[in-house]
Amino acid sequence: MVGLQAKKRARVSRELAEECFRLAVERGLDGFVIEDVTTATGYSRRTFANHFSCKEAAIAEIVVMAASQSLADVQFDTAEGSLLDSLEDAVQVQFDKQTLQKLAQVVQLAHRYPSLQPYILAAIRALMTLILDAVSEARGGAPADLDTVLLLNACYGMIGGLISGDALPLSTDPTPDPADLEAQVHEFTGLIFTKLRSGF
Repeated sequence: MVGLQAKKRARVSRELAEECFRLAVERGLDGFVIEDVTTATGYSRRTFANHFSCKEAAIAEIVVMAASQSLADVQFDTAEGSLLDSLEDAVQVQFDKQTLQKLAQVVQLAHRYPSLQPYILAAIRALMTLILDAVSEARGGAPADLDTVLLLNACYGMIGGLISGDALPLSTDPTPDPADLEAQVHEFTGLIFTKLRSGF
């Protein structure tokens, strides 16, 4: 059960990240400073620093927050032979319309402002950790086994192709249709798991 303090921290993080993201989309990454974020949200500069190292970190975190909501109700079947199916389902759920819309906007920003790139990669790593944590919880707190870790690392390594634009051009369309984007990404992740099942 999540305590009140943790809920409050999560709420503050969300408000700061959402405002950073809104300003970045509206003005560009160099069109605002952290004081603009703290003024708009009513928090201090120190509070911002307690949550994020910089505005780039806050912007990238918006993707992780969206994906966390998507994964909230996913149930994992960790029985032998069904884990791969569960992992594929979780990745598909994680990249729903809301998450992909945010991811596409953040990737577009990163093409204009390369300083954002490392934070997107950290966010993708955090997306993988969300699933590893969910698998661990489904196993009663036992850590994910080596096979699960390797499978997810392979999967998210290939998902890096989304970020670079090598696999799907997330950065080219400023207003991608969410349904089209979701269909393309789900087809891509289906291909990833087909390759993982066949041993590549």
